[in-house]
Amino acid sequence: MTTSMNTSAPESTTTRFPLLTINDQTIPWEQILTQLQLFGKLQPFLQETVSQHVLLQEINTRKDLTVTSTALIQEIVAFQQKNNLTDQQAFQAWLKSQNLDNARFQKQMVLGLKLKKLRQQIAEPGQQAYFESHQTDFGQLRLSCLFTSQESVANELKDRLSAGQDNFVQLANEYAADDRNVSVRYLTQQLQRRSLPANVRQPLASAAVGTLVGPVAVKSDWGIFRLEEVIPAELNDQLKLQIEKHLFGQWLADKTRNLNINFNVAPDPKTHQG
Repeated sequence: MTTSMNTSAPESTTTRFPLLTINDQTIPWEQILTQLQLFGKLQPFLQETVSQHVLLQEINTRKDLTVTSTALIQEIVAFQQKNNLTDQQAFQAWLKSQNLDNARFQKQMVLGLKLKKLRQQIAEPGQQAYFESHQTDFGQLRLSCLFTSQESVANELKDRLSAGQDNFVQLANEYAADDRNVSVRYLTQQLQRRSLPANVRQPLASAAVGTLVGPVAVKSDWGIFRLEEVIPAELNDQLKLQIEKHLFGQWLADKTRNLNINFNVAPDPKTHQG
């Protein structure tokens, strides 16, 4: 997305009504944009606005994204159940808190359903191929882990585990009762291979079950990992949705990447005095 900022004459951009009022102080559109820019939030705001524009255009040009009344009712009921809003008084109070009425809420639900259909249509042709080319990365690893804040303790843990005289749980319990006040945390994790930090993922790329990795820096800690199980990826519903969202995100990024966007703002009056 290529964005150019154009300081046009004030009369061409000045808001004719206050967009926001805070404690009776009106905040015009131009001030809001200036604040966004000062706090470094303007570019994400523009990106989101452009993305929404592209999506609405796409939805309006496609004729196969219709939403039936039955589908809409089912979506609303599912939303109410998920958010504990099945009581109508509670639901109406929630709508009011969101500055919504029933009509606008239903429009949001319809838009959400159309976006879901659009996402499925965009992603479906390439979903299987993407899964096959990234199948290893989507596989899951079950790991035993020990974390400590001290590298020297992590090295000691690794040596004792390598010697085969201790296991992860025993070591965590031992250090928990130790009067040296050294924190050692034990946990088991089952994660997608691709979600692991690179310094953990790489040594496990072709490792056998039982392989020890570490100590490696993980944020502010040092970690010791043992591979317990390799679980091959299956293209189930959860993974389909993950790939679907990824491919749709790529499609949307491609759509917006080459757009030429001219962003008009009113010039700062201070720079035009005299």
